Amino acid sequence: VEQLDDPEAVFAEAFAFLERNIGADLGMPGPLVHFLEQFYPAYIYQLCISMQRKPTIYGVWMLNRILNGSCDKKLRTRLLSVLDSASKNTAADSNVREQALEFLQEQQE
Repeated sequence: VEQLDDPEAVFAEAFAFLERNIGADLGMPGPLVHFLEQFYPAYIYQLCISMQRKPTIYGVWMLNRILNGSCDKKLRTRLLSVLDSASKNTAADSNVREQALEFLQEQQE
């Protein structure tokens, strides 16, 4: 992926895969998430787009993992906003919305 001219295409496809396989047990967080996290922060833009389109439990967990680490204030604000939106997005399953809200509340404390 690092050698591709446009690695974001791989990230977009990985998140689309997660969106299409909403009920699949891919581990928690699983090899796909670990693969994507190798490329921090390059995948964040595609993660945010995916979360706007159709939030997934894996995306919510990835956002929370980033927020648990050290990120600058601007990124933190953006990711909290994405979590908030995910908690209200009716394209997401109710358990995804609930998990997003739980993580949002924990991160705001």
